[in-house]
Amino acid sequence: MGGFISRFPGGHESVMLRMQFMPQLKIATTTPAELGYAMPAEWEPHTATWLAWPHHQADWPGKMEAIRWVSGEILRTISP
Repeated sequence: MGGFISRFPGGHESVMLRMQFMPQLKIATTTPAELGYAMPAEWEPHTATWLAWPHHQADWPGKMEAIRWVSGEILRTISP
C-alpha cells in the first residue's frame, strides 16, 4: 500500500484531504434520454466497437484457452 493517504494516522486527515482536493459529486436532474442519448441495438450501424481482451483467469475458470480463441474469432469476423 502506498500513496500519501496511508501516511496519516487515524484516517481523519485523509477524509479532509479528499474533501479538499476531490471534486464533489453532482446529482443529475435529467436522464440521458432527455438529453438526446440512446443505446442503439447491437445490429444498428456504428462506427466503432470497444472490446476488452479476456485476461483475468478467475473470470473464465478452466476455459481461458477456448475463450481466447473465441475472442480472436470475433475480432477476425468484425475487422474490416
